[in-house]
Amino acid sequence: MKKNTYIFWLLILLLPFYCQKENSTEPEPGNGSHPQVDIPWPSLAESPWPSTHGDMQCTGRSRYEGPREGKVGWTYFNDGIFNEISGVVIGEDGTIYFCAKPERSPSVNYYLHALNPDGSLKWKKKLEGLMAWTPIIGAGDVIYVAAYGGPFYAFNSDGTVKWTYDTSTIIYTFAPALGLDGTIYFVDVEGTLYALNSDGSLKWTTRGTAGLYMENPNYSIAMSPDGGVLYAGGSDNTFNAIDAHTGSVRWQLPTGYILQTSPLVDCSGNIYFIKLDSTFVIWSVTPEGEFRWKSDVYVHHFVSLHIDKDGNIYAYGGKNKLLCFDYAGNLRWSKVMLDADISIHQTSIRGDCKGMIYFDYTYRYIIAMDQSGNRQFICELPDTSYGRIMGAISSDACLYVAGRFEFFCIK
Repeated sequence: MKKNTYIFWLLILLLPFYCQKENSTEPEPGNGSHPQVDIPWPSLAESPWPSTHGDMQCTGRSRYEGPREGKVGWTYFNDGIFNEISGVVIGEDGTIYFCAKPERSPSVNYYLHALNPDGSLKWKKKLEGLMAWTPIIGAGDVIYVAAYGGPFYAFNSDGTVKWTYDTSTIIYTFAPALGLDGTIYFVDVEGTLYALNSDGSLKWTTRGTAGLYMENPNYSIAMSPDGGVLYAGGSDNTFNAIDAHTGSVRWQLPTGYILQTSPLVDCSGNIYFIKLDSTFVIWSVTPEGEFRWKSDVYVHHFVSLHIDKDGNIYAYGGKNKLLCFDYAGNLRWSKVMLDADISIHQTSIRGDCKGMIYFDYTYRYIIAMDQSGNRQFICELPDTSYGRIMGAISSDACLYVAGRFEFFCIK
């Protein structure tokens, strides 16, 4: 009897813990998955795609569903545009922003273009300097854009200039970064990292140990989920974790080459980048810079990585192969996307909220693949002639891509 009473009270004591586990709302990983959540970032516009890779963790993941038909909805040409280095971002009201110059114009200046969601021109503004890169959209639809040989701009959503900041050297950043507190980050040609306040005043500058280097149009600085750390490649073949508040280097790792694509950060703060380790591989480290895993197969170092909603990592493996790794770095599958001998240059991988993956071939194809590696569509575009196609997913299931001579909406 005494023994039964003891067991009864033991069960009563354990019951709350059992119920707590059963009623937990925490997502439980299954089948090797590790569910990802979007990181709130109030300094960014509350829009479908405010930055080069959709967010400041450079995940390339949208919270909306992307296209399913694989057909061109509309194109923007407007008597000719020329664009080699600008990607696409979307404002809070659905306005589409990118930079390009008039194709047949003797002018060397680029323009910041604002398109309506139907592809009609809303406005365009001339930028000083030889080139202009992908903008980033801040809260209140403030558009920040850097011009090579010109100033750093902040535009209002109606196209009026809010402020400009002039450096003593040439700005050389392919996409600015926006801190959690609204600080704006960009890099100049000497590798100096600038931090500006939201009013355009200088906060600080730093060169770290050897200066940062941003060569690829798909390149953007990534940030930790808490906004405290910037991640970027150095000109001395290093990967750098930089304090976002002071500019000091927290830790540094060798990469074996100058980083060509953006780092990727998951919702737990783990970092992924491509390292030269006898061959190019994915290298994953903890927020403290400790080794987690590396891929066992080659990945192309000019193509930005992507992480889907379940924590799977996608990379380009060369020879038209899309690679999918699980959260622990194991290769899940390798699938040929296109039966053609096509070379690629700097490009990126995108994904939607349902796990559909979009690969932008540099020249003329958009490929959609599901999470199992099954091809869903091939969208053939006019030859973009080495255009930098970098897509943005809208809230109405469109993928906007910037070709060299035309701008496309894929449905």
